[in-house]
Amino acid sequence: KNIQLLNRMEKLFRMSQFGASRATPMPDAMTYVSVINSIAASKNARDRGGKAEDILHRMDKLHRNALGAKPTSEVFDAVLNTWAVSGDRTALKKAEDLFKRMEERYEGGETSLRPSLKTYNTILKVYMSQAQGNAAEALLSRLEQAFADGNNELAPDCYHGTAIPQLLLHVPKATTAARPRKP
Repeated sequence: KNIQLLNRMEKLFRMSQFGASRATPMPDAMTYVSVINSIAASKNARDRGGKAEDILHRMDKLHRNALGAKPTSEVFDAVLNTWAVSGDRTALKKAEDLFKRMEERYEGGETSLRPSLKTYNTILKVYMSQAQGNAAEALLSRLEQAFADGNNELAPDCYHGTAIPQLLLHVPKATTAARPRKP
């Protein structure tokens, strides 16, 4: 129902742009976040990650055509979270691809897509859901280095202190046995 409501809001906004109806506000980034979060929370939705990413792509297209709000890191975070909770076997690859696109766009000048601590925590959540201990540790190291280099917005929080130990408890024994143990 939230997707239907978003469809109607977008349609009314487009119609108002061409004088076909009274002025209607454009759905903002938080509207998209709310709809995507409702998809993530829906236990019955099939292909939750795909639906969430489709909404992001639609938002992007509308923005490029000056008919919609600009995607923000919060919208990307909501899609990443949907992949994390989706249970989809392709969730890891899809989330990593989306995160990479987000970083590339930020580095290309889209400041609204700057990955935040929440973004990194959400990627850690994806790694945890897919039992990817090495990838999680590499991401944590990258996050800690960014903080050491002066990015105070990426200061590790309590999530980081619990994410890796929790993750390693759930990684299959064959994976953890192959990892060198720290003294």
